[in-house]
Amino acid sequence: MNYFIGTHDRTASISKASDADSGRLRSLRVVLFLVGLIFIFGIYALGVVWPSGWVWGEAGSHSFIPSHYLMMIIGVYATLGVFLIIASRNPVVLAALAPRGGE
Repeated sequence: MNYFIGTHDRTASISKASDADSGRLRSLRVVLFLVGLIFIFGIYALGVVWPSGWVWGEAGSHSFIPSHYLMMIIGVYATLGVFLIIASRNPVVLAALAPRGGE
């Protein structure tokens, strides 16, 4: 239980620091949101535009059936994109989850 008490104090100190630097926080929110959208919608487009880098196997750019590998990659990146968009709502609260060196 002591772990959660210390986490709350860390979150409060982070939010005080973010008030002074709201421009960087807004930029972080925008970047997280845009990268999340790219991960959700852009990976399939990369498979179509650049098949040698994203489409492996027999299926792919030569047929209308996408490869299993591409579908797996789209699933992983789309899931990551959803979580990046969720994180863009309030990145200050989630900063407490990130490991910090030396603390």
